[in-house]
Amino acid sequence: MNLAEEVLEDLAEAAYECAPRLFAIYGVRHDRLGDESDYFVAYGMELSDPPLAVLTYTDGTTHVSTTAERALRSHQIGAEARLVWLS
Repeated sequence: MNLAEEVLEDLAEAAYECAPRLFAIYGVRHDRLGDESDYFVAYGMELSDPPLAVLTYTDGTTHVSTTAERALRSHQIGAEARLVWLS
């Protein structure tokens, strides 16, 4: 095995060890009940080092936070929201 292959093997292991956790935040907005935009689903990934959670909505907008739980708390302002871990 040459050096490049060894490095690639090590990088593959690191990719699995450092893989982000996948999650979704979904809910119903209290301020828009009856409106067709009264509900939302967003998908995200959480990294541990550095702590970072990136959430993407189905319309393409994003939300960045330090953790998925913190992103959930910000969505619970004005909405009934839930967090589910997908991985």
